[in-house]
Amino acid sequence: MTTISKAKKTPPKFEDRVRFNWGYHDAAQAFREGWGVEKNFGFGPAIRILLPVDVLSQHPDGVYAEGWIRGYCDARDGKDTTSSESAWEEAEANGDVGNRFN
Repeated sequence: MTTISKAKKTPPKFEDRVRFNWGYHDAAQAFREGWGVEKNFGFGPAIRILLPVDVLSQHPDGVYAEGWIRGYCDARDGKDTTSSESAWEEAEANGDVGNRFN
């Protein structure tokens, strides 16, 4: 019998709120500056981004990715992106974040 071991998932080093905030502001900046089709988030190879939602489906940290998509949408919609607080509160209320990791 062959046993396949899976890598143990461990919680990220930083809290959900911090990682969400990073994603939110990274996306708002990317929207303001314009971005190409690939983005390197500091791990492994770059993620190919054809649509903003690609970050949500490809980034290994779901909380960061949720912040990213919300920051992108807020910037696209002309909302003030100096704070991610309202986006975080909405994501929490909808159950989109909170003690989860991929």
